[in-house]
Amino acid sequence: MSSGIFFQGYRHDGTNGLIEYVLESCVQDFDRVDVDRARPALREFFRLSHQGFYSGLYVFLDDELVREPKDATFLADLFERVFARLQQPGSELTEMGRVMVATNLMPLVERLRRYAEGILPRVTEA
Repeated sequence: MSSGIFFQGYRHDGTNGLIEYVLESCVQDFDRVDVDRARPALREFFRLSHQGFYSGLYVFLDDELVREPKDATFLADLFERVFARLQQPGSELTEMGRVMVATNLMPLVERLRRYAEGILPRVTEA
């Protein structure tokens, strides 16, 4: 069973261990991105997602969390920082984990940036 992150209808899969580690890293790096842009609701979301993590968890970055383009930009910056750190030699990830970050999770950063720029349309439920 895998876990992952959903954003605007796109699914970004990873192993349970990888996604749990990503959530933990987001909590650790949250205030390092840009303290002027810190968002208490987002910080709490990542903290609770990490604390309540279970096998098969999919995290949904929905309209309640990403209300404005600047929220998407903040998340893109956060994930970019976390993913870059996780791909560094010497990180706790295996080679397979680093490949999974590059192929499955890094596209999330681009999608968040495109959303912030208005290029990726908002998905609405029918």
